[in-house]
Amino acid sequence: IGVEGFLFIMIGAAIPIEDLFRHFGIGLAAILVVTVARSFTVHPLLWILHRFFRQDVPWRWRIVVDLGGLHVGVTMAILLNLPNDLPMLEQIRVMGYYVIVWSVLGLPFLTRFALKVLAPPETPSI
Repeated sequence: IGVEGFLFIMIGAAIPIEDLFRHFGIGLAAILVVTVARSFTVHPLLWILHRFFRQDVPWRWRIVVDLGGLHVGVTMAILLNLPNDLPMLEQIRVMGYYVIVWSVLGLPFLTRFALKVLAPPETPSI
């Protein structure tokens, strides 16, 4: 967490706050695209796991796996290594930062909600 937190602060310091507001729609679109892409990756892999290895993951747990596995380390590394003369660099940084913020602040709450609603703890039967 220490290194990721440090990188998160570095990226955030490089983006002016007005850019975050100006490109709000692009940031939300980036979150949506990353979330959908993750779903299109996770669910077929879980199907393969079930089909070929006979390991069934119930549907409600598939949602939790889908929500809980987005990591931002690669996004941070890419954002820190982009060349300064890259076209649309400002928008790319904003999109990456929105995805990072969503992954760090939004997904834990959504995953917790999904755990409570979709996969409640089993109650012992009497």
